[in-house]
Amino acid sequence: MTLDGKEANFVNEATKTYTFIVDNVKTNFELFVLTEGDFTELEYEGKTYDRSLTEIVNMELTEEGKILKVKAKAEYDNEAEYTIEIIRTSNSTELEFVKVNDIERMPDTEKRKNIYYITTKK
Repeated sequence: MTLDGKEANFVNEATKTYTFIVDNVKTNFELFVLTEGDFTELEYEGKTYDRSLTEIVNMELTEEGKILKVKAKAEYDNEAEYTIEIIRTSNSTELEFVKVNDIERMPDTEKRKNIYYITTKK
């Protein structure tokens, strides 16, 4: 399985999940899936493919990620579903909040947005 000719960044064999980290300015990606078995069918978005599929996946710039499902069906009715996660890279280094000893803090002021004040007991 590849996305734009590259293998997944992360693979979880137990959950059959393939995660691809992609550029944050691209909107179209070529998904390619090839089965090991010669007679295995693939199902993606309601279409059936013999042994391999190649599809263009569109992901709007406003989307942070996308999850796709591909089902593989062997000739003796064995089935498996694969999850493909496409996740955009991010340039953000902002923190949403800081949590210490179950106390959450947001940035204290807009001028000093990188300062978080938390008082804890000794």
